[in-house]
Amino acid sequence: MADPRGPESRPADLAGGGYVFPTVVLLVFAVVLAVLIPALCAWALLIALRRFLARRDWVIVSLAGVVGFALRAKDNAYAYGYWLASFADVGPGQPGKVPVTVLLSLTAVLAGLFGLIVGRARGSAIMTLSSFLRKKKKFVDLFDGTWFRQKELVDDPITPRDGRREMLKKRVSTRVTVADIPAVHGPYATEKARKTPIKAKAIPIGLGAKDRPVFLSTQEMGMHGAVVGSTGSGKTVTLMWIIGAALDMGFDVTVLDMKEDTEPGGLRDFLRAYAQAHRVPMQEIALGDEQPAFWFNALAGMSADEAFDTIMTMVEFDDAYWQALNRKVLQQVVQMLHEASEIAPDRFAPPNMLEIGKIMEHGENMKGAVKEHVLAIDGVRGFGHCTERYTNVLRPSRDEGVSAASFGTKLTGLYDSGAGRRILVPGGDRQMIDVRRDGLTYIGLNSLGQPDMAKILSSSALQRLSVYAAQRIQGRAPKDRPRLIVVDEANFIDREIAMNMLSRVRSALFNMILCTQGPTDWIDKDGDDWSRLTQNINWLIAMAQSSPEAAEKCADFLGMRDNNKFSERVGQDGHTQNLQAMGEEQYIVFPKELRALGTGEGYLRVNKPASRVEYVIIPMRKQELDRYEPPSPYGVPATLPLGAPQGMRGPV
Repeated sequence: MADPRGPESRPADLAGGGYVFPTVVLLVFAVVLAVLIPALCAWALLIALRRFLARRDWVIVSLAGVVGFALRAKDNAYAYGYWLASFADVGPGQPGKVPVTVLLSLTAVLAGLFGLIVGRARGSAIMTLSSFLRKKKKFVDLFDGTWFRQKELVDDPITPRDGRREMLKKRVSTRVTVADIPAVHGPYATEKARKTPIKAKAIPIGLGAKDRPVFLSTQEMGMHGAVVGSTGSGKTVTLMWIIGAALDMGFDVTVLDMKEDTEPGGLRDFLRAYAQAHRVPMQEIALGDEQPAFWFNALAGMSADEAFDTIMTMVEFDDAYWQALNRKVLQQVVQMLHEASEIAPDRFAPPNMLEIGKIMEHGENMKGAVKEHVLAIDGVRGFGHCTERYTNVLRPSRDEGVSAASFGTKLTGLYDSGAGRRILVPGGDRQMIDVRRDGLTYIGLNSLGQPDMAKILSSSALQRLSVYAAQRIQGRAPKDRPRLIVVDEANFIDREIAMNMLSRVRSALFNMILCTQGPTDWIDKDGDDWSRLTQNINWLIAMAQSSPEAAEKCADFLGMRDNNKFSERVGQDGHTQNLQAMGEEQYIVFPKELRALGTGEGYLRVNKPASRVEYVIIPMRKQELDRYEPPSPYGVPATLPLGAPQGMRGPV
C-alpha cells in the first residue's frame, strides 16, 4: 500500500548540506535499483510468455502496466521509492513490505517493450483465447444437441479458407511424396507393393483440405477420367504426377500429346527424364522431329478387317454414295494384300497405307498394280479365285475407279509433306513404333500447326490402340499388364473414336485420361460432346477455369447437394432454444470457387464405387527432371533403346 505522506514529511537528517554527496550516491543507487529489479522481472516474464505471445500482444502487456501504474501514480511512486530506500535504512519504508502493484506494473511495461523488440512475429494469445472460446461453445453445443442438429442440417464447405490453402500449398511437397506411391520398381519399390494386386493399389493424387493425402484407387482410375483446366492451372504438372505414379506401379503408358509439348521441363522432357532415371524403354515420335529415331505404321499388326476400319476412320466423306463405293474398293484392296502376304510372306509384307494408296491411285487400272498379288493368290487358291472375289478391284466401274483414285490420292498425300516423309516412311536404322510394347510411348502431334496430319495420325494411333484392346479381350494378345492412355488437348482428336474406346477398352486393362482446357472445348455446332464424355468417365479433376461457362459446366459435374440454411434463437442462459432450417439445393463447389483456384489446385470428383468430392493440391514431381540433361535440339533423342536392359518392373 502506498504511503500517503508527502515530501515535506521526510526526516530532517536528509536536509543538511553535509549530506549532499551521500544523497547523490543514494539517488544513483536508487535509480539503478528502480530499473534493475523490474528489468530482471520483465526478462523472466518475457522468457515465460514468449512462446505464447506475439509482438502485438506485448503491446497490450505494456499498456496494461502503464494503466496499472497510472491509476495512483503519485502514491505508487512514493511507495516504490520508500521501498528501495528502506534497503539503506533510509525513510519510513520496510524491505518486507514489497509494493507488488508497482513492481508488476513496471515489470509489465518493460516486458512489453522487450517483447516488441525480440518477440515472435506469429502466435497470438488473443487468437488462442478466441479459438478456445469457439471450442468452448462447440463443447457446450455438443452436449445440448445443437452441434448435432447443425451438422445434420448444414454440410461443411469443400474449399478451405485462403490462409489454410496457402499453408497446404507450402506443405504439399512434404506431405505427399513419391515414397507414398506403392511402387514396384525404382528407388521406393517395396516387396509389399510387388505382392499387392494392382486392383488393391491407390495413387496419392495430392494433399486434401484436412492436411491428409487424397487417394485415387486403381479401381476408380480404371473406369477412365479427365483433367480439365485453363492455361496455367497446372494440368501438365497433374499429368506428370499421375503418369509417374502409374509407371512406378508397373503400368505401361502411352501419351498422345496433341499440342506437342517440347518446351524444356515440359511433358516430353519429363517422360524422357523418367525413362533415363528408371531405365524404362521409351519409343517416341513427333511431327516436329527433324531426325526421328522411330517411324509410325498405322496398320502394324492388324488383320484385314481391322486395317480397313482404321483407314475408314481417317478420311471424311461428304457424300454417302462415294463413301459406299470407296468402302467396297478399299475393303477388297486390303483383303487382297493381306491374303497375298499370308500366302507368300517372303515376297509380300503386310500392307501399309502408302502401298494401299498407290494401288488405289490407279483408279480403273488397279488390275495392273496388283498383278503379282493376283498371280500368287491364284497359284494357291486356284485360277479365277481373285477375279471372283476381288471384282471391284480387277474390274471396277467408272465411278468406282474415280472414287478409288481420289481416295488413294488422299492416302498418299499424307506422305507428301515433310512430316509425313519423316515419320510415316521407314528408313535407315529407325525402328517402328509399336503401341503394344511395354514401357513408355510418346506421340507428339502439333494440332495447331498441322491440324489435318495431327487428326489423321491421332485417329490412327487411337484406332490401333482400340484394335490392340480388342485383341487382348479376345485372347489374341496377352493381358498381363495394365496400360494407361493419356491424351493431352483431347478436344482435337476424333471424338467418336474416343467415345468408342472409353466404352470398350476397360476390360482390356486400359485406363484412359483425357485432358482438355475446359468443358466448352467439347461443345460446338455438331453437338454437346461434353455430356457424352461425362457419361463415360468415372472421375474428374477440375482445375482453375477462366470462363464462367466452363466453370459452371465443371460445377454441374462436381454435383449438387441438399443443404440447409439455419437460424437459431439463443436464450438468456446462452443456450440455443430454437433451431429452424430451410432446405436449399446448391452446388457442392460453386463456379466462382473454380475460377478462384490457383496453380495446382483442383477438385476431385469420383462417381464409383462411392461418390465423393474433395479439394486437392497436386504436388510437383521434380526428382527425374532435376537430374535430366536434355539432348541437342538437332540430335537423336537420348532415350533408352527398346532392346536395352530395363529396370526392375516387377509383377503388378
